[in-house]
Amino acid sequence: MSPPEAIPPEEPESSPPTPRAAFIGLGAMGLPMASRIHDAGIKVQGYHPRKRRAEELSAAGIPTLPDLSAVLEGATVVATMLPGPREVRQVISGPGGVLALARPGTVVVDFSTVGPELAREHFREGALRGIEVLDAPVSGGVKGATDGTLTVMVGGSQAALEAVKPVLRAVARQVEWVGKAGSGQVVKEANQLVVAGTLSVLAEAIALLQAGHIGLETGLRLLSSGQAASTILVRKAPMYLTGDFSPQFRLALMAKDLDLVRSSAEAVGLRLPLAEHCARTFASAEAAGYGDLDCAAVSKKMVDDALMEPGALGR
Repeated sequence: MSPPEAIPPEEPESSPPTPRAAFIGLGAMGLPMASRIHDAGIKVQGYHPRKRRAEELSAAGIPTLPDLSAVLEGATVVATMLPGPREVRQVISGPGGVLALARPGTVVVDFSTVGPELAREHFREGALRGIEVLDAPVSGGVKGATDGTLTVMVGGSQAALEAVKPVLRAVARQVEWVGKAGSGQVVKEANQLVVAGTLSVLAEAIALLQAGHIGLETGLRLLSSGQAASTILVRKAPMYLTGDFSPQFRLALMAKDLDLVRSSAEAVGLRLPLAEHCARTFASAEAAGYGDLDCAAVSKKMVDDALMEPGALGR
């Protein structure tokens, strides 16, 4: 009898190579996000267009390099988290920007909020160079960035998203592909409209409570226990009660986002009167000097405007 035929050992399943990330924009959101990526075991190096305090970056364990060409060296994923369209255009598609320097096959993940048109423009320009560009704006603020619980809404190639999922999962509780390039920006604009609208209504509710001589702690607690409850109310209530509006998301950035909402609505022929109202409200609060406070500080301007005759409703 011939010996049994030897069974060849099973080939180990090959796992996708660990991405190597470059993170551009180490500000209030970008620094904790880059730290989460680093803590997930992904090699990450950073670059910030403006100088950051060396001790902050050192404490985060993120090597920072002096220019874009250096930070992009060897990177398979390039993440950007920048204030707005001007900065993102300069860094991604400007002279000597990411698209000019990154090698073909790189995936660029723009976490910034820039509007759908610029996202589509960068997607097209990247495709000409063999570079995938995903628009991946986030929701969750500084706390979500620090805790790794952001929501990421992604537009662009699904295949590119799968390739960079380890990077996104390091910063997010929920990552979802929502459609073609620019789609992530559309969802983010809708998100910002809901947040800004809620903050605006809350500000008027606070004015009503104050004018009616209702204790703010009591009033907000009761609102939080009924159908008026919302994530925004729960998160922002301590700010209303203490008057400490240290920024989790700056009011100036919300004003910028609402301007993007208006532009997007006009581009597709939509009339959004509440979006227009919110945009004017936040622009007015920014002009009044509240831009560097948390977006909830819109209540300071709105309550001041509403209480033209303090106590009138309580008489």
